[in-house]
Amino acid sequence: MAPSGFDRSRGYVEMVDGIIDEAFHLAFSHHCKVYVLVENKDGIQTFSSYESRLWPPPDQTLFVSIIERNSKIHFEQKVFQNTMKVNFGG
Repeated sequence: MAPSGFDRSRGYVEMVDGIIDEAFHLAFSHHCKVYVLVENKDGIQTFSSYESRLWPPPDQTLFVSIIERNSKIHFEQKVFQNTMKVNFGG
């Protein structure tokens, strides 16, 4: 038997509460910034571990930051691979 609308709604609320609880524990235990946004037809629920008007940053800033971080990782991997070739004749 399929769950009733009430059961699905309660399950949704419990799941969102669980995600936000995990986000809180992540931020608290690992001293990191966490932002969670859950949107459905009834509205938006958010959690932010960092109290600042500047957090979370705008999407464009996050996108640029991710690209820069990935570029740096790719560059470091290439340097490491080239070092291994020189040192070990690979």
